[in-house]
Amino acid sequence: MQDLKKIKKIIIIILILIIIFSIILCITLFNQKKQEEQAIAEEIEQFSDESIDYNNVKVEEVTGNIEFYTIRNCVQSYFDVLNTDSSMYYGKDANNNYVKVIDDNTIKQSIYNLLSEKYIKENNITIDNLFNYVEEMNESVLFVPIKMNILKGENVDKYAVYGFIEDKNFYKKKDIYIFVNKDKVNGTFSIELINENYNNIDEITIENEKQEIPANGNNKYQNPQITEEYIAQSYFDTYKQIVLGEPKLAYEYMNEEYRTKRFENYENFEKYVEENRQKIMNWGITKYLVNQDGQYSEYICLDAEENYYIFKEKGSLEYEVFLDNYTIESEEFLTKYNSGDEKTKAGMNVEKFFEALNRKDYTYIYEHLADSFKNNYYQSQEDFEKNIKEQLFEYNDKEYIKYEQQGNVHVFEISVSDKEDEEQKKAMTVIVQLKEGTDFVMSYSIQ
Repeated sequence: MQDLKKIKKIIIIILILIIIFSIILCITLFNQKKQEEQAIAEEIEQFSDESIDYNNVKVEEVTGNIEFYTIRNCVQSYFDVLNTDSSMYYGKDANNNYVKVIDDNTIKQSIYNLLSEKYIKENNITIDNLFNYVEEMNESVLFVPIKMNILKGENVDKYAVYGFIEDKNFYKKKDIYIFVNKDKVNGTFSIELINENYNNIDEITIENEKQEIPANGNNKYQNPQITEEYIAQSYFDTYKQIVLGEPKLAYEYMNEEYRTKRFENYENFEKYVEENRQKIMNWGITKYLVNQDGQYSEYICLDAEENYYIFKEKGSLEYEVFLDNYTIESEEFLTKYNSGDEKTKAGMNVEKFFEALNRKDYTYIYEHLADSFKNNYYQSQEDFEKNIKEQLFEYNDKEYIKYEQQGNVHVFEISVSDKEDEEQKKAMTVIVQLKEGTDFVMSYSIQ
């Protein structure tokens, strides 16, 4: 009888697990279908142009994700092939030595194959004189796209592309203006270099390209599969590259209210980038979340240190950036905060403290120190920064040990460990007093 009851319990648990798995599967398939439908709709909008009068089309800015990232990939492919020291030209010989296995003429032919027939004819380019018209490169570079314009054609679309290239350490090398021709029938592309100087991509005249682009083994393109994860990763990667290569532009991408409150001015942001360059180079997403609103989509990315990177998208490729979740609280944060009890609110403020700490946002922390604590222990913000840098770690992990409320203050005992060496630990007591709205003051001790 006892065995029968156990069997029934096991069957019930299995059935519950099957139901949960089925629900998760349905949600996953539903989200995947929505993403596929969105991608298909964008493809239809781009390629089903039967009603267009191609003799009267006008230049437009590229706003579709598929188009933008397809062309980005074409330009990156060109620079990859252009690098004569690329790993694609190397292999191992009979003695297992790493040597160049592709001869120089073959490399030149691969580069030549990516140039448009028009560009070749206008400049009388041959394999022998190729590097008179194409800059020879012997290092890997990363193309960072900023803006693209398109002139649609019946079979071939022509793009004027603006961006810049960075070296492997994310230092900007130079601005790039370039034409990309995309043959929608053959699934091929070609490149035309722009040798004139421009101040803005909109100054560039784009003329209809009717010449078919035959496949030659080097010039096929493939549309990326656009998913929420792809967009989140692309926004994050591109912004990281802009921060390191063009910090002035990165500053402009940030929400105006946020950047003023967080950095006050561009000079402070530039200083932040310079002082934290190595850390920024190591930025990488470990998790992401997408919140949909009637007016925008919010891509929330988190790294291994639980730092936030928020991209508030008003339309495809049109977004504002927030580099944390505490300078300006999100709607999600406010909803959770306002519906929580005092312990929850105090705990969320402790989370703000640690996020600011790992972001090296010492101004935010100093502003939230209780006046009595600040006056007793620190003469200035610089004094506070020096002290907390000495006491804590470069990246701080935390584990909550104990909580208690003492009158109108909330006391958290926390074990803080070094993210790089978890054997290194400090005992920390954080005391939080809630103020009006989401404001708070705090004090702490470290042992």
